[in-house]
Amino acid sequence: MLQLNYLAAGIVSFLGIACGIIVGLMALEELKAGRRYLEAFQKVLLAAIAVVFLNYLGMGIVFRIAAYAAVILLLASRINVKSAFAYPVLGLLFFASSKSGGFFIVASLVFLYGLPSGSLVVAGNLKRLSKADDKAQLVISTLISHSGFIAAALVPSLFL
Repeated sequence: MLQLNYLAAGIVSFLGIACGIIVGLMALEELKAGRRYLEAFQKVLLAAIAVVFLNYLGMGIVFRIAAYAAVILLLASRINVKSAFAYPVLGLLFFASSKSGGFFIVASLVFLYGLPSGSLVVAGNLKRLSKADDKAQLVISTLISHSGFIAAALVPSLFL
C-alpha cells in the first residue's frame, strides 16, 4: 500500500474523535438524553471493527467463532470501554489491517467510532464548558489523550 494513502487514512480516522467533539458541542442539550445511545453505538462499532478485522485475518473457523462469542459477550456486558484506552488498540488493528483487504473498512469504522467517543467526551465535561477557551482546551486535551492511536498506527508504518 502506498505510504501516503496509509498516512492519510490514519489521520482521517483519528480525526473522527475531533468531529465527534464538534458534533457534541453543537448539540449540548441532546447529550444527556442520548448518552446511553452513544455508548451503545460505541460498543456496536467496536464489535464491527473486531468482526471485520477477524474476517480478513484469515484465522480458522474455530478461532473466529470463539472470538465472535467474545464480541457478543462484550456487547451484552455493562462494561464501558474508555475511548482513551481503546484508541491504541484500534491503532494496532488499523496497522495490522493494512496488510489485509479490510484496511479501508477498518479505517472507516475507526472514524465512525470517534463520533460517539468525541460526543461522550463532551458529555462528560458539560459543567466545564462555559467559555470558548474551555472548548478549545477540551478538543486539544482529548486529541492528546487519544494520541495512542497515532503512536500505534502511524509510527510503525514509518519503519516498514
